Amino acid sequence: MLFKLPDVEKAQSAGLKAIKIKSISNAGWKEKDLENLLANNITQLIREEYLMTIGQERPLQEEPDILALDRQGTLYLFELKRDKAEEKNLLQVLKYGQKYGIYDYDRLNQLYTQYCGDNKKHNLQEEHKKYFNLVEKLDKSKFNTNQNFVIITEGLDVKTLRAIKYWKEMGLPIEALVYHIYEVGKEFVIDFNPYGSKDDFAMAETNNHVVNTNYSRWEDAYKEMIDEEKASAYGDRKTAVDSIQKNDRVFLYHTGVGICAVGRATHEVEEKDNRGIKGHEHYVRCSFEFKINPVEDRKRALSAREINDAVNMQYSFRQTRFSIDDEIADEIRKRFIEKQKME
Repeated sequence: MLFKLPDVEKAQSAGLKAIKIKSISNAGWKEKDLENLLANNITQLIREEYLMTIGQERPLQEEPDILALDRQGTLYLFELKRDKAEEKNLLQVLKYGQKYGIYDYDRLNQLYTQYCGDNKKHNLQEEHKKYFNLVEKLDKSKFNTNQNFVIITEGLDVKTLRAIKYWKEMGLPIEALVYHIYEVGKEFVIDFNPYGSKDDFAMAETNNHVVNTNYSRWEDAYKEMIDEEKASAYGDRKTAVDSIQKNDRVFLYHTGVGICAVGRATHEVEEKDNRGIKGHEHYVRCSFEFKINPVEDRKRALSAREINDAVNMQYSFRQTRFSIDDEIADEIRKRFIEKQKME
């Protein structure tokens, strides 16, 4: 629930006034408009540290909006509720479960290769190991032994929420990812916490950002980010950097190596064509206070383990972008600079 923050001089007497939940129609939107918005940003609805996206709905194909795996190989099927007939939506996602529940490892690997869309031959087993930092590759027989269903629905849609609660109590592994629409002043805002497959606190947005160099999907992306001093995201994850604002602190992280650049954003987010695809890249220009080549000078990078040990946390640095608080940002910067002086 959202509350208005009263003027500080009136705080003692004003109390808290709740901001009422609105429907999308109050904002002048049709359900199809919201469907398009969420569908175009669907991978922003899941927590990357817990789930690895391996498939997304293609035009004119009868497919779930998202297919994802957790570290144990459980398959997650996400479906955006597209109309008011809650029975239809629940049956639709169960229908997908019947179809994809019988997929073996080889068929999942085909789906993942299609999703990557880079004309490369992919090894899902190996990339799953790297994604979740596993010691050993998950056995092929462990992939898709279980499925979980997630319905993305509006908070006012009580009938759907009741139906999901009923089926969950009956033992069906189904959950709701709920969003709410609020009117704040003259603007409407949408609120949701990305789904993470386990109970955890929701990370609040801050002015400090760790951005992955995208090595697992494009091996040379880090060179462009370092040389041109920018933080970028690409393809279905391109909007992940959109929340970075001018003067925010930015840390570049190279997968399997560590922090390789520290600086601040100098501009708001921009868009450009990349790899022959229009608007494929969103980026924020930066001024890096310190930077290294994470491949040639990997010993000078600040590793994920060094950071997590120092701040007593368990951050997953595989995420495209995530926020950290000021204290942790200060600690990362300090330790990164100290490491440069040691070499």
